[in-house]
Amino acid sequence: MADALDLGSSGQPWGFESPPSHQFIKIKDKEMKVEIKEINACKKELEIEVPLEVVNREYENAYNTLNKRVKISGFRKGKTPRKILERYYKSNIESDVLQKLVSDSYLKIVEENKIKALGQPKIDNVELEIDKPLRYTATVEILPKIEVSEYKGLEFTKKIIKVSEKDVDEELERLREQSAKFEVSEQKSIEKYDYVVISFERFINNTLDEEGKKENLSLSIGYNMTYPELERELIGMKKGEEKEIEINFPQDFKEKKIAGKEVKFKVRINEVKKRILPDLDDDFAKEVGDCNNLGELRNKLKEEIIKSEQHRAETLLKKESIDKLVELNNIEVPQILVDERVRLMFFDTQQRLKYQGIKLEDAAIELDKVKEPFIGPATTEVKGDLILDRIAEIENISVSDEEVEKRVKEISKSVNQNYLVFKQQLIKNKGIDRLKDNLKKEKTLDFLINHSKINEEIVERQEILNKSDKGKGK
Repeated sequence: MADALDLGSSGQPWGFESPPSHQFIKIKDKEMKVEIKEINACKKELEIEVPLEVVNREYENAYNTLNKRVKISGFRKGKTPRKILERYYKSNIESDVLQKLVSDSYLKIVEENKIKALGQPKIDNVELEIDKPLRYTATVEILPKIEVSEYKGLEFTKKIIKVSEKDVDEELERLREQSAKFEVSEQKSIEKYDYVVISFERFINNTLDEEGKKENLSLSIGYNMTYPELERELIGMKKGEEKEIEINFPQDFKEKKIAGKEVKFKVRINEVKKRILPDLDDDFAKEVGDCNNLGELRNKLKEEIIKSEQHRAETLLKKESIDKLVELNNIEVPQILVDERVRLMFFDTQQRLKYQGIKLEDAAIELDKVKEPFIGPATTEVKGDLILDRIAEIENISVSDEEVEKRVKEISKSVNQNYLVFKQQLIKNKGIDRLKDNLKKEKTLDFLINHSKINEEIVERQEILNKSDKGKGK
């Protein structure tokens, strides 16, 4: 029943005063009995009784409306006796009446008691009988009343990576690879990073897999655009050559059809294009960096890397401040918000897998297996957001329309879109509200950082990488 009712209510409360355990609320001039029980800080149970007079009146209205719409053989339209209508339409009318009564009564109770519900309620224990009041139970999740005790005067260390000439060299090399050109080669062997066009047949346990055949598949060798083992075996081959390659795929391979199986590929090289990297000279600096010479480009890249590392350090600092707030202020959070955050994490993961060329149906199977690890981070994120919202309320932190307009203009410019068109798209997709929420979160985090003791430490890149690797291994 709950799935069929659109009974959700939304808002941004920070808890509410619980009403008396028993209340009588007027609904169409009749008293409706309500008992409100607190299951926990994030969940309420409402035991509701709708008066018999209201139930009977709703049935009467439903049958009167039906009588005007239907034509029963032997009776004039609008003159069919109710008993005849009940013979044909009783179950439909009962379902409609029940949905309307539950919807009207539930929303009325939520409004009268200033309960800011999250999502739709769970409707149970429905009792709808002839000549008796309607009784049912609605279980609803709410935002908890949040008390934040510690959030000022915290101490953090902002670790900033020391930018070396090696970092600049690596960035220059990345720019070279982006600027690479490819020349068709008839005789030279395939090397890593060359561009090739291949065709292959796939045999699973020596049986041709028609779905696994590929014609004129384009690959850049070394980027794992297809099976890594297959790409490695292509190195050294030339245009026109053919080769049989056998691969034993692990049981947990992402493509379920070949997971745990021995697969043979009959491959033919159709085309080879050799990668030609540009020379690192002043001409290169002028072309890719609009600089007069290579030295100027190096200095420009170093400044950009330093700026990027500062931004990374500030982002990490904000994350650590949120984690600290969650640690110091233990709160309960509604499961519905955690589930939604997990769903968003799933979506982000699916998009990354799609970008990597993995089929979404395969990705979905993998995600189902890794759902559990998402729950912890999702819960922490939700707790952090609720605590930040409460701090924003305490400190009167808000976002003006002018600040929203400024951010919209900045984003539209960064994505090279017309400002007015971009703004209308945001409004249509309810993106303005999300943008405003994000801005308030940013301002609240800035407030916290400004009211914390921040130590700065310059560290080697390897130290950060080692810390990151340890975190992934947990």
